[in-house]
Amino acid sequence: MKERTDWYKDAIIYELRVRSFHDSNGDGFGDLPGLTAKLDDFKAFVAAAHERGLRVITELVLNHTSDRHPWFQRARSAPPGHPDRAWYVWSVDAKRYAGARVIFKDFEESNWAWDEEAKAWFGHRFYSHQPEANAGRWPLTLGPRGFCWFALETA
Repeated sequence: MKERTDWYKDAIIYELRVRSFHDSNGDGFGDLPGLTAKLDDFKAFVAAAHERGLRVITELVLNHTSDRHPWFQRARSAPPGHPDRAWYVWSVDAKRYAGARVIFKDFEESNWAWDEEAKAWFGHRFYSHQPEANAGRWPLTLGPRGFCWFALETA
């Protein structure tokens, strides 16, 4: 029997929200170590789901990193015009893309945050600790598989 390619059209999807799943360090928020403690082996989890005819969907976010990520640290310390600087979205003022909607208005006043080290504003579509990656620049142009390998090799 041929597998349906449009299975998602009538699927029921459940979200496992890590932040509210299991708190491993007592700070009141679920976290990846807590999730890992509850799901001893992700491969076994996926295999068990497949045995039951269930699909497991994961999310790979490629549009931003943490402001503590080595790529952002490299970008912020690079001079304007340097290829490393172009890995993220920068501006000389916070008025660029002024019409863009601020997604989390309860937490962020703007889609821009000032970076003292770079002496420039960096864009963020979500939170200011998640600088927006410049999708037109390497390493993102490697595609998802190349990006993942690059991320693993430089982390």
